[in-house]
Amino acid sequence: MMTTADAPGFETVDLQSLEYFVYISELGSFSKASSIVNISQPTLSRHIQQLEQQLGTRLFGRTGRGVVLTEAGDTLLRHSRTILRQAKQAYAEVSDIGDSPSGTVILGLAPIATKILGAPVARQFLRAAPAARLQIEEYFTGFVQEWLSKGRIDIGIFYDDGMNTSPEGEILWEEKYVLIGRRDVSWADRPSIRFADLTSIPLVLPSGPHGLRTQIDRTTISTGTSLNIVHEVDGLNAILKLVHEGIGSTILTPPALSNFNHLEDIIARPIIEPGISSTVVAVPCSTRPMTNAGRRLLRIIRDEAWRIRSADKINDLPLDTPHSY
Repeated sequence: MMTTADAPGFETVDLQSLEYFVYISELGSFSKASSIVNISQPTLSRHIQQLEQQLGTRLFGRTGRGVVLTEAGDTLLRHSRTILRQAKQAYAEVSDIGDSPSGTVILGLAPIATKILGAPVARQFLRAAPAARLQIEEYFTGFVQEWLSKGRIDIGIFYDDGMNTSPEGEILWEEKYVLIGRRDVSWADRPSIRFADLTSIPLVLPSGPHGLRTQIDRTTISTGTSLNIVHEVDGLNAILKLVHEGIGSTILTPPALSNFNHLEDIIARPIIEPGISSTVVAVPCSTRPMTNAGRRLLRIIRDEAWRIRSADKINDLPLDTPHSY
């Protein structure tokens, strides 16, 4: 088994120096890094000189505009980011053991997921972790995924568009698509709508990046169908308002109609041949340490998702309208 004795100098490399090294690498300047970490530039330089002596190699080369990484520096940067992330996560997990959850947890939700999970999860989290604070950020799938990748949120819940590669993500439930329109639309007397028949129906759809839109576009390509999209709108309430005003119909999942104020004016029909569905997933951030409060929130989300799956009503339409899957 390899020990620190097998790597000369390793036992004296400290995390603080690695963190300074990462700041300098990313900013390309000792002076900029000095102002960020709030220590003098000579002190910062001594940390890097000591690190270079311990490793026996130069980490930076100087240019007229600042510093650039050497090949050795580039290799160390890649490993340093991993080491620092794991160290912070280990510290957070160990310090949380035995403590009641505290601090702020940021949950990113796709809009339809907010309708389903927002209130029950917030209510249960308040009871389970009264000393912690839940911050909910809502936007479409593509943006929630971006926030996860940049470490802006602790947990993301969104529609899996096939781009999620996190091994820690888990499926919460599956939703089936329906065509939604005003009661006076031309297709109102049909019990279901074939995907090929959508070509003659004016549609108001979300634009990309949106998990629901991604699935629609994939089905369009696979079936060779051309949809009649009259408007692209990035806002669930705005889409439903345009539908209610008769501007066009839309393709969403049944939970999108939850709490809509004009259900009496709306109809929905299943889409068939082929049907379309999306899975909703929960993914923890891989670049932020998962705190005790975050783990508690994830358990609450899992429990609520299990309750939703057990009730088997996620695809029920909140309308007095014929439907079958």
